[in-house]
Amino acid sequence: MAKQATPERIKKFRRDLERLKEKYNNNDIAKKLDFDSGNLSSYGSEDEDSNKNPGEDFLNKFYAVFGEEIKQLGYFSERSEDDEQHSKIDETQFTYKRKGARELIDVLKSDNEFLRTRFDDIVKSNQGLVESTKNMSQTNLILAELLNKKE
Repeated sequence: MAKQATPERIKKFRRDLERLKEKYNNNDIAKKLDFDSGNLSSYGSEDEDSNKNPGEDFLNKFYAVFGEEIKQLGYFSERSEDDEQHSKIDETQFTYKRKGARELIDVLKSDNEFLRTRFDDIVKSNQGLVESTKNMSQTNLILAELLNKKE
């Protein structure tokens, strides 16, 4: 009997399979693996039915065939579970890559406008600080002159 894969490894496989489908269709992936495309679809589904979960042997073959390509896509998820920061970055990259170019441009324009608005606020705040510092310096000069006259 084939060795069962861990739930974490199956989850990683499903995520990597979805990402790989940005480049290949299900039939192309199955063909490269010399595997039935229907079974591959079942393995890729989120269904928790244990009969549809890939085993270790299949996952090893999948990563032997596609591991380097997944790495080149910038999504390789075969790493420790406690690498949360990289996971968040990968998910953000994945989200941006899945969005259409027009939608991404709109998001970037919106983000740019938000940053531009905040930048203007920062500039105004800094100008206020400069003015306050200038006033404080002038007040200090006046105080110094008064103290010198008293001596």
